[in-house]
Amino acid sequence: MEKMVSSCNIGLFADDVVIWKNDQDVIKIENSLNENMVAIQSFAEEHKLNFNPAKSFTCIFTTNRHMFNLQPKIYLKGNLLETTKSPTYLGFTLDTEINCGKHIAKLFEKGRKRLQLLKFISGRDWGANSGTLRMTYTALIRPVLEYGYQVYQVASQTNLNKLERVQLSAARIITGLRSCCPKAIVLYEADLQPLSMRIRTNSVKYIAKLQSLGSFNRTSKFILQWTSNQRLKKDSPVGVMWKRGLLDFNIEPCISFSCLTPNTSLGRVSFSDQLLTRAPKHTQHPEMMRQLSLELINNIPSRALVLYTDGSKSDSGRTGSGVYAKAEDGLVFRCRFRNPDNCSVFRSELLAIREALDFALHFENSDSYILTDCKSSIQYLKNWPEIREKTGQEVISKITTLSQKSRVYFQWIPFLVGVFGNEEADVLAKEGSALPSATSSELFTSEIFYIHKAKANSAWKNPPTHDWYAGNRPGLSLQSVGTRSVQTALARLRSGHIKSLKFIDKEKTFSSCPCSCPASPAHIIDCIGASARQLWSEEGKGLVELLERHGVMDLV
Repeated sequence: MEKMVSSCNIGLFADDVVIWKNDQDVIKIENSLNENMVAIQSFAEEHKLNFNPAKSFTCIFTTNRHMFNLQPKIYLKGNLLETTKSPTYLGFTLDTEINCGKHIAKLFEKGRKRLQLLKFISGRDWGANSGTLRMTYTALIRPVLEYGYQVYQVASQTNLNKLERVQLSAARIITGLRSCCPKAIVLYEADLQPLSMRIRTNSVKYIAKLQSLGSFNRTSKFILQWTSNQRLKKDSPVGVMWKRGLLDFNIEPCISFSCLTPNTSLGRVSFSDQLLTRAPKHTQHPEMMRQLSLELINNIPSRALVLYTDGSKSDSGRTGSGVYAKAEDGLVFRCRFRNPDNCSVFRSELLAIREALDFALHFENSDSYILTDCKSSIQYLKNWPEIREKTGQEVISKITTLSQKSRVYFQWIPFLVGVFGNEEADVLAKEGSALPSATSSELFTSEIFYIHKAKANSAWKNPPTHDWYAGNRPGLSLQSVGTRSVQTALARLRSGHIKSLKFIDKEKTFSSCPCSCPASPAHIIDCIGASARQLWSEEGKGLVELLERHGVMDLV
């Protein structure tokens, strides 16, 4: 169908089709679209397809307010298509003013309706606990609020705040905190990062993934060719990401097709992520794991080439790889090299394996055993038909070449159990991380996402500033053990906004405690003979029991 369209653009996704054209002359646009509609209809009739005019619409996008009520005359099967100002395509509601207001309004209403589910299964003294409520929100409501964030993040702050209010309402239901409690504390207690923070982090993953696809993907090709040519006051979605520095990543490309032909087989290659005897490392003594590893190594034929690989990452983000090998003739091979900063240990292992394969290719008719302490790298290579990253495909290509003249074995061995070759590779990897610079600065999409996510999480761990609140980590309401009423009481005491608190002329006032003193959180805790320290420790359940025993639970 795409070949039938000329002088226009067309987008296809399953049974959804969109065709568009931009020009200053509306008549020219109408003529071009109608010509292409005839061509598309001919294609449909030839291939026994049927387009429904009743479900097809036209829409005009313009910043010229005098043209907002224009009715384009576009025909399908001789029927004039209805004109709408807010069409929906792939679940995203567009609007003629290009401000995403219509889409956000729909997300807001849909999110508010789903909040009723949280209200049904929650309560102050009964119902699901905070953990279950939060899981329900993140599974059923938050995905609705974030749908289409790649586009709607250019909307006005007023519109974006509508979605933030839905999340805030959910956080109050989850924690049981009152409406007067500052929203920063409510979100912190529920461990729900603001949507704006999540959108920034998720945009990194989205844009990095697209950029890695290169020109093979239509959207990726558009982003790679995009240049800043802003003629409107409002930024475009790509323009926003560009201003945030998200288009400057040095990303390792992904290849959309396998490096091997469909009839290629790796029958002479073995991938094993277990020892000869199954023994979970976390339940076995290190000496037992060492003996099992040596048993496996001693079963390797003496004429085989054995290579040990390892990757290392320092606390500062410097990474390196190391390879150690000893051939039958006594030849010892040691290799160490630096990898890009913030490279994952998993990728460092892959780079070490690639270097080991290069060395093994110099040996004739000698089986190769590559021993690594990284299970994930073996599992990754075992699923070789699905590998799309450049580094992974390079490794698979070398494995294929090597397997044509000898057998190749990948074997997992546990780390830090005293196996000499593995210890040597570990030392080489650490030395490699200390070298001056890496030969390449490319990173995986997942690695770039992890860097930005770690920064966001680090910022999120800083507690809100408040004269009473002393939380030191997010999600304290989720970590409280006990019934719903226990969790709610502890959350309200931590926040300082309890039931006895009222605001009169914007001033805090507290109703009276049974001892006739103002029932502030500090006084209530002192009155029952408890300590505020219990609010931030695992002793919270005992504090609630004291509240009930002294008859002041209703004040909280």
